[in-house]
Amino acid sequence: MIYDAYRPQQAQAMLWQTCPDPQYVVDVTVGSNHSRGTAIDLTLRDEHGNILDMGAEFDEMHERSHAYHPSVPPAAQRNRLLLNAIMTGGGFVGIPSEWWHFELPQAASYPLLADQFTCFISPGTQHAS
Repeated sequence: MIYDAYRPQQAQAMLWQTCPDPQYVVDVTVGSNHSRGTAIDLTLRDEHGNILDMGAEFDEMHERSHAYHPSVPPAAQRNRLLLNAIMTGGGFVGIPSEWWHFELPQAASYPLLADQFTCFISPGTQHAS
C-alpha cells in the first residue's frame, strides 16, 4: 500500500513547518526526493488486505521507525526485511531512519519538480485533506 510518492514543494514546506527535524523531514530549501518524484513511502498487506505489523506506524517520528531498531518485535522485523527485499529487488534503496521510505539510487541528482496534480478520489475512499 502506497502512503506517499510525489510530493510538491509546497507540501514539503508544510511538513517542514510541522516537524522541523532533519532526521525525519527534509528542509524544503534542500529539497525532498519526494519532490523529485524519486521516492516512495509504502507498506505491505497480507492476502486478506490487512496491513502487516511493522513495529511502528507510518510517519511515526521515533527511533522505532528506524529500519533496524532492537525494540521492534521479531515478527515486525521480518515484515520490514520482506519489504526491504522486495524494494531492493526492484532497484530501490532504503534509508536508515524510516522503514517505509525507499528511493531510486542517486535520487538527489534528479531535479526538483514543481508539478501540481489534481487528486481524484473514488467514492467512499477516505483521505487526508
